[in-house]
Amino acid sequence: MKAVSVLLALLVVCAPNARADGATPPAGASEATPKLGALVPADTGRGKQVNLDGENLPVIATVELCEDIDEKCGRPHAVFTEESTSKSVKFFVPATLTPGSYRVRLTADRKTYFYSTSELVVRRAAPVITTLSKSALYPEGKDTYAALQIYGTGFARSAGTPAAISEQPAEENVIRVDGVPLSNCDPDKSRYCAPKLSISGTETTITVEGLPQALSGKVKLDVQVENVVSNPVTLLMSPFGRWTPRTFALAVLAVVLGISYFGNRKQVDVPSTPTERIRGWRTIYIDFDSNTYSLSRLQLVIWTFVALFGWVYLSVARSLIQGMATFSDIPNGLPGVLLISVGTSVAAGGVAAVKGGKSAGPFSPSFRDFYSVGGIVAPERAQFFLWTLVGAVGFIVYTLALDPATIETLPKLPEGFLQLAGISAAGYVGGKIVRKTGPVLTDVKAEFSTVKNEATWTLTGSGLAKNATFSFKEGDGTQVPTESPLVGATAEAASADQDGDATLFKKLTVKMLNAPKEAFAPAAPPPPASAGAGGAAGAAGQPTFHKRLFVIVNPDGQRAEWPY
Repeated sequence: MKAVSVLLALLVVCAPNARADGATPPAGASEATPKLGALVPADTGRGKQVNLDGENLPVIATVELCEDIDEKCGRPHAVFTEESTSKSVKFFVPATLTPGSYRVRLTADRKTYFYSTSELVVRRAAPVITTLSKSALYPEGKDTYAALQIYGTGFARSAGTPAAISEQPAEENVIRVDGVPLSNCDPDKSRYCAPKLSISGTETTITVEGLPQALSGKVKLDVQVENVVSNPVTLLMSPFGRWTPRTFALAVLAVVLGISYFGNRKQVDVPSTPTERIRGWRTIYIDFDSNTYSLSRLQLVIWTFVALFGWVYLSVARSLIQGMATFSDIPNGLPGVLLISVGTSVAAGGVAAVKGGKSAGPFSPSFRDFYSVGGIVAPERAQFFLWTLVGAVGFIVYTLALDPATIETLPKLPEGFLQLAGISAAGYVGGKIVRKTGPVLTDVKAEFSTVKNEATWTLTGSGLAKNATFSFKEGDGTQVPTESPLVGATAEAASADQDGDATLFKKLTVKMLNAPKEAFAPAAPPPPASAGAGGAAGAAGQPTFHKRLFVIVNPDGQRAEWPY
């Protein structure tokens, strides 16, 4: 009985607690209703975090944004929820959300919606231009420039937002030049009117076509979306084509070369030669002491024209393309190359005056003279010749590769290049100093004695070796003569005719018994003044050649030729 009483007492005590924990609340009672508080911040941009305060908020809730003009929220925008508690919800505004006013809606587990009492204003972040597809625009067509791509973030979708997705007003990108918006209007009214303007793209890329050529020079370009303006970037709008400076420089060079050529087309006599005549413009390369082409003169001419070409290209690019009239400076290093060229030419002339010139080689000047001496390839001359060509061609190619819109100065010649040019020039002059003087002929007289059946040639010149070998060339005057040796010919010389060396003389007498009849065949008269001789261009534009040439070859292989 006592145990039953205790049990009843326990039931009485526990019964109220059991009803509070598990019993159904009486009619009219309800669970605690969520209360949505303030949005922090209430005015933000796309991609930003927003905190929604409140009380009794669903711990697991879906956050959606409803456009202010969408009263029934038929097209909600789901957002990413970072944190959700009973007192706050943190979420991110979608980066692609159209700017405007939105209500925040929480969706509980039972599909019950709770709306914020205040609106969330989403503003457009300022568009940012990161780069342009081109730093300069050139004309394309009659009155417009080439298309331009603008890369960045925060641009408007070119066609606006379709109504099926949003009822917000469509956005558009407005291209501004120097703060003035471009528009489709009559170009006679303003240079900022672009009747062919076309703007398309995405939020990260804009393609602009139809920019008017009325705009020129360096301008500041920016993008305006609604009332927000991007950072300005510099764009060069050139009224002239990309190839204008190159064409202009080549034209100037061609004019200078043309004047030099056509103004000196007349054939002139080569001093100290009997019948040799060449075009006047070729005399700039001729070493008249040996009647050969001078490598030092060639280098001086090449670098002079290279400097002229580069300077004209730079000046035209800066003036016409970049719109800055300027008298361009010569790049660092180029004066050094010209100094080396001039110094080499002067030094070579000094060596020739003191020691004697180089061997004459073939009678007529030829391209081989630039890298050979007396018909023998000279390594130091070949190196100097190749280095000159490589340096000049490299400088021109690199200059042409520079964008005329951005070029500020010509390529700087590296210190290493100048050092190698100096070493090459020193090797060229040094070769002249150490090389033994070669033969140079200035006159050949021939006699044939029928009584003694003996031929005699009297050679006049310099650097003539007594122990040289002799031969002659004979032909028909229209082709290169064939060479035949004078086997058994001997040379005599007087000691008074020595030429600075015991084995070299200024005058030799060469005798030979039973000389070939071809060596004394009747000679044709010298070609007329209007016809070329010795390889020069004839009246008909074809080369003519001497019928007979006497050839002397010194023991070191250097040779000289002269007609007789």
